[in-house]
Amino acid sequence: MLPPTRGKPFVNCNKTEKRELILLVEDDYESAQAMKTMLIKRKMRVEIAESAEKALECFDPAKHDAIVADIRLGEISGVDLLRKIREKLPDFPVILLTGYDSVGSAIQAIRLGANDYILKPLSSIDDLFIPLKRAIRDHNALLRNSELEKEREHTQNLLKAAYERSRFLCAHIAKITEEEKNKLARELHDQAGQKIAALCLGLNYIRDHVHPSVSDDVQSRLNTTIQETDELRILIADIMAQLRPKWLDQSGLFAALENYCNTLRGNLNEITIRLKGSHIKPRLHSCAEIGLFRIVQEAITNITKHAKAANISLNLSQDNEKVRLEVSDDGIGFDRNLLSKDSKHGWGLMIMEERAFAVGGQLFINSTPEKGTSIVVEIKRDQQQKASL
Repeated sequence: MLPPTRGKPFVNCNKTEKRELILLVEDDYESAQAMKTMLIKRKMRVEIAESAEKALECFDPAKHDAIVADIRLGEISGVDLLRKIREKLPDFPVILLTGYDSVGSAIQAIRLGANDYILKPLSSIDDLFIPLKRAIRDHNALLRNSELEKEREHTQNLLKAAYERSRFLCAHIAKITEEEKNKLARELHDQAGQKIAALCLGLNYIRDHVHPSVSDDVQSRLNTTIQETDELRILIADIMAQLRPKWLDQSGLFAALENYCNTLRGNLNEITIRLKGSHIKPRLHSCAEIGLFRIVQEAITNITKHAKAANISLNLSQDNEKVRLEVSDDGIGFDRNLLSKDSKHGWGLMIMEERAFAVGGQLFINSTPEKGTSIVVEIKRDQQQKASL
């Protein structure tokens, strides 16, 4: 039986400080001593086992760097020894020696995974030393690569866990933010909105019943107050719509974008806004819908503030796997490589990226100075469900 592997790769931690230890399995005493002497001259250490049974008893893959074994060893041959080694250690360096030029034995040895098959007597110790060093070097490289692969997988798992945790936190923050906005919108509607509506009715009643003897100045001030109160009512309605677009809850994302674009057309006379696409069926999760809507709001805010654009295009499309939203303009653009997080564009882009990330989406930004900007968000249907949980 082979010794236990102890659950870790068989790496000789101090190989740079000490010579390789070779387990030489040879039942001919003089031949064993001769090879040992020659290998020691080549800066190697050698431990001799006179049989395959003895070799299996003393073999320690954490201690030995390679095995050199004669094929003809008695009851258990060198090929049998190789087979037993390979059952547990498929890559450990094993070189077989034979005094017989047997093609069948060579083929069997190679099939079992021998690193080399060398004929005796050796014309030079280099006939053994060179392939032995090569086999040890290749095995050590394999072990290093295995360790690096394990470290890479471990790092990937940590990054994946951190990614999922970050997305969960972003989604949670976005959810809380939207809940607070919704609560504030309800408060504005139930309290401020209703009081202002009542105030408008009261002022109109006063105007309709004011005595004709009231001066023109008072009449003018009353009319101005009624107008300003009505403007305040419209302003609060707009704020409520920004906080929680009613069209989004009632009819979905495309309807909310239509209503938003219509509102913008009335306020942005110098910019043309176009919307293409259709209603998303089946609808996305509410968190994904509000996330996409907020990205559009942020993108258009950035465009109107900084892009100096004449045209804005929105395109909402879908297929069986994902929903795609694009916001593009023909403005002055920018070089993102020169963009800092603290610049006029930086914060807006970061907010959009975080919103896309929170709902399981990806945000792509393509901008060239003087050639406009395109912002694309893609949400896979399966990912947006996971992100909303």
